[in-house]
Amino acid sequence: MIEFVVREGPMFEAMIMNREINNSMFRFLFENQSPAHVYYRWKLYSILQGDSPTKWRTEEFRMFKNGSMWQPPPLNPYLHGTVEDEQETEIEEEPSKKGSLKEEQRDKLEEVLRGLTPRKNDIGEAMVFCLNHAEAAEEIVECIAESLSILKTPLPKKDCTVVFGIGCVVQLLS
Repeated sequence: MIEFVVREGPMFEAMIMNREINNSMFRFLFENQSPAHVYYRWKLYSILQGDSPTKWRTEEFRMFKNGSMWQPPPLNPYLHGTVEDEQETEIEEEPSKKGSLKEEQRDKLEEVLRGLTPRKNDIGEAMVFCLNHAEAAEEIVECIAESLSILKTPLPKKDCTVVFGIGCVVQLLS
């Protein structure tokens, strides 16, 4: 259901709610306090904010201004590792060759670019990554240019990549 609502929009959700009002399989849409409804709303919001269906942000957030705090479910440690695993990985990393990104760093940059949205936090997070890897500025700019040349990339995604790219280049050159 979530994939269809993301793709087709809120009118699709309204149509399903109207059509399936007596269907017990869709009861969660009407029971706002049920765990299934809370999960559905969070998952829909999460994907619309650019999170992956299998990996999402885990820090608390507000869905609406002055609204209640939402706590996303934790990531599955069997699929994503634990926080301790991430810290160990960061410590074990050997320094990359001067002026270039390691393969996993380039993969991370490509992942960041694919998930980029017009949200300030997303653009800021991507810029921080680039600034932390400023010694590889040429490769970063190449990667941004490549992402803009992909024909399947929707125009809004390209717009925010351009904003991000310009900001990055300015920061890296200064």
